[in-house]
Amino acid sequence: MNINDKVLINSNDCYSGNNGIVKKFSDRTSNVGVEIEGVSKVVWFYESDLVIQDTQKKIINISEKGLSDLSIELNDYCNEDEVNISVNDLKKLITLARQAL
Repeated sequence: MNINDKVLINSNDCYSGNNGIVKKFSDRTSNVGVEIEGVSKVVWFYESDLVIQDTQKKIINISEKGLSDLSIELNDYCNEDEVNISVNDLKKLITLARQAL
């Protein structure tokens, strides 16, 4: 699997299907909260790590294939409601999760 340095977000189908929903919260100036299916936590990215295709919409969707197929258990953060994570760290988690499948 090839994951780009930036996570591509497609706002055109923000309510469709199984992909994680990205919510841009006004109280987080440079972060984007990502709710990934299978993960009961909100994963926060730096906004600079994300490619936003339509800045007019407040709710956008991760279009990266495979995120919808993953059920990542963030054991290191099991007692936290929110997880601050970089895209590179998420890539490592995705790789580890896929190797375990």
